This record gives sequence, structure tokens and C-alpha cells, in this order.
Amino acid sequence: MDALRYQVDHGIASRAHLALWCLGYPDQAIDMSREALVLAQRSVHPLARAYALGFAAQVHHMRHEGQLAQALSEAMIALSREQGLTFWLAMATFRLGAALAHADFGVVAGSAAGLAAAAS
Repeated sequence: MDALRYQVDHGIASRAHLALWCLGYPDQAIDMSREALVLAQRSVHPLARAYALGFAAQVHHMRHEGQLAQALSEAMIALSREQGLTFWLAMATFRLGAALAHADFGVVAGSAAGLAAAAS
């Protein structure tokens, strides 16, 4: 089983991605992200759970749903700290920062408007 060998659950990985978002289907992207989270909650593999949480946070952030992105990022931080997942801790911290910046400035963090708002 790949999940045991590589700690990748292909059921989760196939649902936790941004392809549908990039193709212009944000509602389908969020549905797939939710399915990935459900599968991840059942998984014994912390990397699979971190993966699902991270991509769910990103999709919610892109949909301007900052509170959901923040909550998912915070869950990812807790999991990463608990399991010693340094890469995923860094990703979660980045995602949390983006969610907080979005909440503070009302724009997508990293955009020109967000940077201008941060500078003022």
C-alpha cells in the first residue's frame, strides 16, 4: 500500500489539489477539498492529514474565506508541531500569515493592493 510506503494517500492527494480551481471550478474545488478532509480524518498518517489541511486552507483563502483558512491553518500548525513535521509547520505558518493578512487588509495577501495597504 502506497500510504504505508510513502505516507501518501492517493485518495486524499487526488482530492486535495488546485486543478479544479485553476480550471475555473471553485465550487467543485471546495467540494473535493472537503472530501479530502473527511478521508484525512480517518487516516493514521499525519502527512496525509497535513496535506489535506494545507490545501483546504489554500482553497478557502483563494475563495476569500479567511476565517476558514485561518482555522485550517491553525489545525495544521497543531498537527505539525505534535508530529514534528517541520516542512508542514512552515507551510502552515505561511498559510496562517496569508489568512491573517487577508483578514487585516480585506484583500488577498501578496497582491499589489495588499502590499500597498500594508505599507500605509
